Amino acid sequence: MGSIMESAANFVEYVSKSTFRIRVLATAQVAVFVFLQVLLATNVYGPALDHNLATTAILPIPDARYGYDAQDLFELYAWMGPAVRQQYVYFELVDLFVFIPTYVHFLTLLLLLVHRRLGPHEPLIIYLPFLAAIFDTFENAAHIYTAQTFEPNKSMQKETWILAAHVGSISNILKWGGIGAVSMLLCWNFGKVTMKPLETDLDAAKKAQ
Repeated sequence: MGSIMESAANFVEYVSKSTFRIRVLATAQVAVFVFLQVLLATNVYGPALDHNLATTAILPIPDARYGYDAQDLFELYAWMGPAVRQQYVYFELVDLFVFIPTYVHFLTLLLLLVHRRLGPHEPLIIYLPFLAAIFDTFENAAHIYTAQTFEPNKSMQKETWILAAHVGSISNILKWGGIGAVSMLLCWNFGKVTMKPLETDLDAAKKAQ
């Protein structure tokens, strides 16, 4: 784990030293996000609606929700059907191995760039996105397990399935809590960076008087 964090920190440091590399990572983040949305629409939501012709309502995937329970997962998987559940597993794997690494490096880079404007020190809090990513990984693993082992007539009676659903639910809440904390930290520090020049100008004006 330590070597992974060190490699990630070195990568973020490397990207941060070049405007071109920063733009490349930002572009990659947007491209991966758009790709995931297209994949979700074409491989999950579209086929699921075709599987349920009696309704036009879309049940959102748990990744995009804040909080859910085992019953919510059960209803979602039943709505999907076996073929779409398999496509959802593939979606989760792409999310796990492509989207999570991309967004965790991108958010860490943003925090690093903002903190550099405030001073030479780089606090460990800039690596907060990695904590959110750990919970996101647990959530994805729980989704993959529950989707792969789902049985319409048995899952809600299986303790292991329900336990996995609870692990996913708790990880989901902690993931969104981490991402929310990162967003608040970015806004707070960006505000400090924005106000810093104003404070300097006011001090200069006072000294001139």
